[in-house]
Amino acid sequence: MTRFAVAALLLAWFIVGCTPMPRFTNPPGNVPIAEPREQPEQPTPIKQRHPTLSRIDLDKMNHIIASYMMTPYQRGGSGVLGLDCSGFVYVVYRDYDGTRLPLTVESLYRLEDRVQPDDLSYGDLVFFRTDGRKISHVGIYINNGKFVHASESRGVAIDDLSADTFASEYAGARRVK
Repeated sequence: MTRFAVAALLLAWFIVGCTPMPRFTNPPGNVPIAEPREQPEQPTPIKQRHPTLSRIDLDKMNHIIASYMMTPYQRGGSGVLGLDCSGFVYVVYRDYDGTRLPLTVESLYRLEDRVQPDDLSYGDLVFFRTDGRKISHVGIYINNGKFVHASESRGVAIDDLSADTFASEYAGARRVK
């Protein structure tokens, strides 16, 4: 199985496992029929709506993240041959909607929209002080206390914010607009 297939399966399993099952209340034979519409609704661009991504946007972002899963760590890297943490954030948002984010952790941390830990949404950037006082690591929050990042030892991987290492080094979060 290829690296991409394994990563896609892991990401799909994580998302499907967190999605509630739909409930149907209409008995058979009593199904409401929708009126046809003249124009299909167009989704509002992400930059014009609430920062929480829609289901369609989640699918697109998940596909992009899955395509980079297990990519090896490379200091200063921003491509499929190797990524560092800020390079990973850069390529995900570039591939998602063309957003060109800064390529350093410090510059990303200076983004204006700060997010409180209890307000984290899918796609928010989470920052850590892994080198003492300096902001030195970044990842992308993917819900349920998890984030994806470029790990020096494992490449692009999913981790839990509440893990001892990350909880003690957490420095804050920013929202990309």
